[in-house]
Amino acid sequence: MKILFLHGWTSVVGGRKPTFLIEQGHEVVNPALPDEDFDESVRIAEAEYNEHHPDVIVGSSRGGAVAMNMNSGDTPLVLMCPAWKKWGSATTVNPRSVVIHSHEDDVVPFADSEELLSNSGLPTDALMPVGHDHRLADQAALSAMLWACSLFESDQQLSWLEDRSQLPPQALGADEASFHEKVKIEFIPWIERSTVSFFHMRKDPATNDYGIMDKDRTGVFLQIGCDHFVVTASHFIQDYVDKGTYLFMSWDDEEHCFIPLASDQIATSDSETLDVAVVKLSHENSEKLRKRHTPITIQNMARNSLTSDGLFLIVGYPRAGTEFPEQNPLEELKEPLLETLKYCAKRTTKKWTGDGLTFSSLTHILLGMSRDSYLASTGCGDLLPVHEQVQGISGCGVWLIADRRWKKSLDEICLDDCKLIAIEHTYDDKTGIVAATWIDLVLMMIAMKFPETKPAIDLVYP
Repeated sequence: MKILFLHGWTSVVGGRKPTFLIEQGHEVVNPALPDEDFDESVRIAEAEYNEHHPDVIVGSSRGGAVAMNMNSGDTPLVLMCPAWKKWGSATTVNPRSVVIHSHEDDVVPFADSEELLSNSGLPTDALMPVGHDHRLADQAALSAMLWACSLFESDQQLSWLEDRSQLPPQALGADEASFHEKVKIEFIPWIERSTVSFFHMRKDPATNDYGIMDKDRTGVFLQIGCDHFVVTASHFIQDYVDKGTYLFMSWDDEEHCFIPLASDQIATSDSETLDVAVVKLSHENSEKLRKRHTPITIQNMARNSLTSDGLFLIVGYPRAGTEFPEQNPLEELKEPLLETLKYCAKRTTKKWTGDGLTFSSLTHILLGMSRDSYLASTGCGDLLPVHEQVQGISGCGVWLIADRRWKKSLDEICLDDCKLIAIEHTYDDKTGIVAATWIDLVLMMIAMKFPETKPAIDLVYP
C-alpha cells in the first residue's frame, strides 16, 4: 500500500509512525512540512498527492489538519489526534475516514475529534480511542494506525458506509436448533483442542510463602510458521510479573504438573484498549502443550470481520467453582477440574463502556450474553453456563460459526466455515455483554513484537 504520511508541528521526516509503516512493508511518502507556513504545507502535501496517488493519507496532529484542508477527493483519511481547530478552515472529513485519538491527550482535546465526527455526519464508531498521550507512538496506537490503513486496503466495508437495506433479514432460519446440535457435536470439540487454561501461583498473605494456586484465564493456542503462541487477555499479567506471581498453563500428563511459563516470552498490550497478551512458547513448552492441544493456524482465522453478523461461539474455562486454595502446589499436584463454558451468542448493538475500557467497533466486537434473553429467543440453554457469574474466561476465542452474508443455509455450513475472529477480554454480567478485540489487531501485535512471524502472516494475509 502507498501511504502519504503528513507529520505534525515540530516533528521531523522519518519519525516513529512513518518508520513503523515502512517496517510493516508499506511504501510511505513522507514530505517535510514547514512549521511556520500552513498554506505552504497544504501546497506541498497536494503536490505529493498528485505525484504519487497514495491509497491512504495519514495525518498526525497538525498533519491531520493539512490532510483535511488539501484537495484529495474521497481518498481515505486516517487522522491521528487531528489539530483541525488550530490550523486551516476545514471542519469536516469525507465518509471514508477514521480518527485515532487518546483520552489522555493534553495537547488536542479528545472532544475535538468527537466534534469533528459530528460535523461530518460520522458515527462514534469512526473514532478509535487508543494511546497514552498526544504522540500516539505506543504499541496500541501504532497497531490501530496500521489496522485503520489495512481496512482501506482490503475490500472490507466500513459499517457506516454499508447499505444495510440490501442485507437479508436478521433471522438465520428455522433450522437453528438443529444447527446447535451440529455445533455441539462437531464445532465445540475441535475448538476445545486449541483452547488452553491458565493458572497462577501466588503468595499466601498469611505466611508470605507461595502456595495458593488459582484458575486465571483462558487462551487460544496457535501456530504461525514454525513458532507457537498462546493468545489471551493482558489485564493483570504485568502485575503478576511485578509481584512475583507465577503463570502456568494447561497440564502435562507425563510429568503430572502444570506447564510453567518462566522460560517463555510474554508480550502485553495496554488493558484500556487492545487488552491482548501473546505468549511465544519455547520449543519445550510447545511440545508439551501439543500432547493435549492442537494449535490453529492463520487459515483458521477470519480477518476483516467488522460486518459479520450471525452466530458466534465462545469457548473458555471459567474460574467459577474451580478454585483450590487449600491445595499446596509445591507438593504433588492433581489435575484440576476444568469446567468448560460453551456459549452461542449474537452481536449486540448496545453501546457499552466497561471499567477502564472505551468501546470502539473498529477495535472491539460486542456480543450479547444474557442467559434469560438467549433462552427466550432459542430455548437452547444447555450451551449456557450453569453458574450465575462467569469469571476467568478472559482471553478465550470468539468464533464466527454462521454469517447471514454467506448466503447459504445453516445446514450447508460445515466445520471449515468456523473461524476465530476475536479474543475476549471482558464479560460484564450486569449487562450480559462480552467484549473482544478483533483478531486483525492481535495479528498485527504479534507481527510487531515478533517480526519473524511477519512473512508467514503476509503469506496468508498480504
